[in-house]
Amino acid sequence: MLLVHSDPDIREQIAGVFLAAGYATTVVSRIAEVERWPQGELVISEARFSTHFWLTVGAAHVVVLTEDDRVENHGTSVTCLPLRAGAQALRALVDSFQTVAA
Repeated sequence: MLLVHSDPDIREQIAGVFLAAGYATTVVSRIAEVERWPQGELVISEARFSTHFWLTVGAAHVVVLTEDDRVENHGTSVTCLPLRAGAQALRALVDSFQTVAA
């Protein structure tokens, strides 16, 4: 999993939840810090780093953390979730992807 978010507190909170749950998680503050493309992996990104580029380089799914209250699913590959929903809600969403894939 790749987490891209500019706010260090948010990165720490989200990464902590996923690392504690056993998810292998790469954490960066901006796209320029990504050392390898997330082929076959999940990308969690704040809205300003959201791009279909992630799918082009091989991401399996992209979760966009939005500043508003919209929860949207754009086909099978992109889901929008309000940042204010919290790290546990994000984990529940990601866990649901694992259930569907099984």
